[in-house]
Amino acid sequence: MELKDIQHDSLQNEDRQKNLSRIFSDLPDRSINLDPNIERGEATAAYHGLIENSLRNNVKKASSQIKSYRNTHHASAAGIIFLNTGMFSLPHELFKTLVGGILIKHTRTIEFAFIFSQVMQTNGFDTYAVFPCEFVGNMPEQIKVLLPSVKKMIQQKMTSMITNPMRGLTLASQEPISFEKNNKIFYWNPGILPDSRNPSN
Repeated sequence: MELKDIQHDSLQNEDRQKNLSRIFSDLPDRSINLDPNIERGEATAAYHGLIENSLRNNVKKASSQIKSYRNTHHASAAGIIFLNTGMFSLPHELFKTLVGGILIKHTRTIEFAFIFSQVMQTNGFDTYAVFPCEFVGNMPEQIKVLLPSVKKMIQQKMTSMITNPMRGLTLASQEPISFEKNNKIFYWNPGILPDSRNPSN
C-alpha cells in the first residue's frame, strides 16, 4: 500500500483559480459559491474533472511506486491509503466517488483505496471534529483490520482531547476561501459550526 496525503486546498492555487474562472465564465452570477455539491450542469462536471485530475496524479504516482516495488518484491494485491487532511473544500462523499471512479477507469495496478478525511472547525470555544474513513474497491480480507484500527485510534484521540483539553487537537481548522478573477468573486465556506448544545442544528 502506498500513502498519499492531500495537505493543501487547491482553491488556494493560482492556476486552479484561473481554471475555475474559465469554467464558470458563462454564469451570469457576480459571485460563485465553489461548493462542489452545487449542481450547475456542464460547469459542475468540469469542476469535478479538475478535482479528479488532482486525485489521479496522486494515484498515478502511487501506481508507479508500486510497480517499482514489484520489481524486487512479491505483492498479491496493491492499494493506496488516501488521506484528505487539507483539501477542505472536497466533501468526503465526492472524494469517495471520484477515487472509486479512478480505480475502475484509470488504473490496473491499484485495486483498492482506504480513504480518510478530516473535518475540523472551531470558533475559539467549541470544536467540531469528524474523521470519515472507509474502503473503496476490492480490498483483501487481511487489510480490512485497518478500518476498525483507525476508528479506535480516532476514538482514543477524541477521548484524550476531552480528558486533557490542554493537549488540544493538532489539526488545521477549516476557514473560508475567497478570490477574485475576471470580475467575479469566487468563494468556499465550510458553513456554520454545529451547536454542541443542540446537535440537530
